[in-house]
Amino acid sequence: MCERKTHGFYIDLGCNHPVAINNTYAFEQMGWDGILVDLLPGCEVRKGKFFQCDSSNPTKELAKAYLAMPKIVDFLSLDVDEASFLTLHTLPLDTHRIRVACIEHDAYRGLTVREDIRDVMACMGYTLVCADVGIRFPDPAGAPGAFEDWFCHPDLVSQKLIDRFKCSGKEWCEIVKGLN
Repeated sequence: MCERKTHGFYIDLGCNHPVAINNTYAFEQMGWDGILVDLLPGCEVRKGKFFQCDSSNPTKELAKAYLAMPKIVDFLSLDVDEASFLTLHTLPLDTHRIRVACIEHDAYRGLTVREDIRDVMACMGYTLVCADVGIRFPDPAGAPGAFEDWFCHPDLVSQKLIDRFKCSGKEWCEIVKGLN
């Protein structure tokens, strides 16, 4: 949905492993730059600026980085488990817009933040494009568990593209096949 853009900008909150199963690492290979945040070390080896801190309680340095980033962020990955909803409120969504956001809600684990996240994103003008995106774990043969939602800002992504990807309850790999 970022239409194979080169030199984009991302925010990766809960970046975890610097390379394995990491969307923003793939974007860096296409020339992107961004902000990486995680409680654990490891992502300091990446091109983006790494902050080792709690994303739901940003350091002064991280808050400054948010204000200095481009007004349009191409991709947000928000994967901080129980803190996803709290972390969403730390982002400057009143002054910055995000083209595409993947926000983990972990509904499969019984967490109840999914509707709260959806409400905040809707109030900020975002369209829920892919609801309850699933992943098969721990058993790859099992049913996919709903773990995140994908949003787009309709001023930054064409309605035609939004309509092309609109879905609910699909596994992530089924959705990305539509990128080719």
